[in-house]
Amino acid sequence: MRPPPAASPRAACPGLVIPCRPLGVVELSQKSEGGGRERNDRVIAAPCASQRAQEIDHVDHLPRALREELEAFFTNATLFEGKDPRVLGWKGRKAAERLIRRGVRAFK
Repeated sequence: MRPPPAASPRAACPGLVIPCRPLGVVELSQKSEGGGRERNDRVIAAPCASQRAQEIDHVDHLPRALREELEAFFTNATLFEGKDPRVLGWKGRKAAERLIRRGVRAFK
């Protein structure tokens, strides 16, 4: 079994814009400041120019180990903030595109 493809063989700098294509969404919930829970979904994307990621066009095509690593990253990123993040599941490319469109509308 070959290792999962890296999104890019090079490091990227903060603020750098890289054209990407959405693969899917990790659905997350976390404690909100006002009480209760709120959604904090994350879009998973691959660089358009990445030769290594050309064969992957949906999150279902990512190796299970990579999906588990992404889940661990997103839940551990807020470990000391008391947000109690929970992975709710994964959705595909269409859900990612909807989430991106919603974010663009909210930004305008």
